[in-house]
Amino acid sequence: MTGARTIGLVSVLAAAVLVTFGLGVLVLPPGLADEHAWETLPAAGMAVAGFSLLSLDVVLPVPSSIVLTAMGATLGFAVAAAVGTAGLTCAAVAGYAGGRLGHSRSERWLGDEAPMLRDRLERHGMAIVVLTRPVPVLAEVVTFLCGCGAMSRSRFLVASILGNAVTASAFAAAGSIASARGAAGWLALVGVLLLAAVLYGLALALRRRRAAPDLEQRIRAVRRSQASRAGTSE
Repeated sequence: MTGARTIGLVSVLAAAVLVTFGLGVLVLPPGLADEHAWETLPAAGMAVAGFSLLSLDVVLPVPSSIVLTAMGATLGFAVAAAVGTAGLTCAAVAGYAGGRLGHSRSERWLGDEAPMLRDRLERHGMAIVVLTRPVPVLAEVVTFLCGCGAMSRSRFLVASILGNAVTASAFAAAGSIASARGAAGWLALVGVLLLAAVLYGLALALRRRRAAPDLEQRIRAVRRSQASRAGTSE
């Protein structure tokens, strides 16, 4: 069961992300969401611009799906997926680092709920990070929360790379197919869907594996409680 202080922390992070994104609208150029505007960029400019924007996606409302799709149409599936994964991962690492800066303050806010949050992030954090990477706002909130809750750096990085790779590959494949690049685009899309299915299966397996010890501990606790009651009644 999630404590009230943890829910409050998540709410504060969500509000901060929304406010930051709202202010970011004033900074980003108005034509950023226009796919046709991206078609005028040369390949090198597209790669640099795409990577830069995606790296800022943690603090600015960058339309990552449009950026990734445009890169897929211009750069091809492989390059767009690689550049997109790198950019999104940079943004995730920056968000995690920002969360770690507020770790001590979060610990004081959470109080006795801090160990519970840390334990849940260690047990389920990787699956949560992977599955929320394509979701706007929620991805950023989870990123900051992982930093605030002191989730393992290595586990967060691995989960971020996996989730970002699937997200970037999916949109890059869509852009590649839309630009009529032939069978390679369709093969890329099939590969992305298979990779997503594998990652989803791994997330479920990890969840079941970690749930098994919890069930055993509960059974042991019930048995100890029953034995204690039996000893007391005697």
